[in-house]
Amino acid sequence: MGSRARYHQRPVVAVFFELRLGICQACGATRARAHPVPQDVERELRQMTSTDELLAPRD
Repeated sequence: MGSRARYHQRPVVAVFFELRLGICQACGATRARAHPVPQDVERELRQMTSTDELLAPRD
């Protein structure tokens, strides 16, 4: 993504959506996929993700 931004001479911007675990699981359950993400994996990833760390400015 950074290379595309450099090519177009634009800054890299990220958008972070914090959804409740129940919403993520409901969306995952309705996807027509051969290998859906198991709910225990979604729960574990959610616990590992710290909103404060993701939103902190980076130098």
